[in-house]
Amino acid sequence: MVPVLSVSLEGISVQQITVTAGQSKSITCVTGVSRPAPRVLWYIGVTNVTSMSTETQLPKQELFYTRSTVTFIPIKSQNRLQINCKAYNTDNFIVELSTKPSLNVQCNLSTDKNVIEFKCIQRSNPPDDANAVIKQGSTISKIEGNSATLVCEVRGGNPLSTIKWDCFGLTGTSSTDGDLSRSTINFIAHRSFNRRNCTCRASHPTWCEIL
Repeated sequence: MVPVLSVSLEGISVQQITVTAGQSKSITCVTGVSRPAPRVLWYIGVTNVTSMSTETQLPKQELFYTRSTVTFIPIKSQNRLQINCKAYNTDNFIVELSTKPSLNVQCNLSTDKNVIEFKCIQRSNPPDDANAVIKQGSTISKIEGNSATLVCEVRGGNPLSTIKWDCFGLTGTSSTDGDLSRSTINFIAHRSFNRRNCTCRASHPTWCEIL
């Protein structure tokens, strides 16, 4: 009997694997040689997902090695969990990855409709009841010469969304706070702005643009 002494992920050398929620992902683990042929176990976090894998045992000289591929559908709750493959060919010896990469699960709007919260806010200074959410198509009133602040916020998503304004040629100031992406514009009301539209758009690499 020759024990298996190593495992590695084929073609992966990074510490974080980026996947998209709802889109199938396959990862392959290759063992070192041993006799008898090694078997492979798969884990995402502490969950055994070996049932989602297939393996092939191949000869090498007088020994054997195993290629095992796990195929899974990532979900948002797996974000930042480590993926691990373990190999064994005896009952009392198991070898596992020395460095276990984590999953970076990007959220896809079509598979996780609850992840996105989108709103536009009108702010006053000092704060008062005017700090209210502006509905799409709403009209706001300002006296010429007074300052105005509009804030566009999108909560959720991984990575966070990018926000852009189409508003009098102004460029927003972007910031983030936890799972919140925010863009703020400030301007002085002018009669040339009358009846003109201000539009806030959020875009994300894994879902369509929203207004």
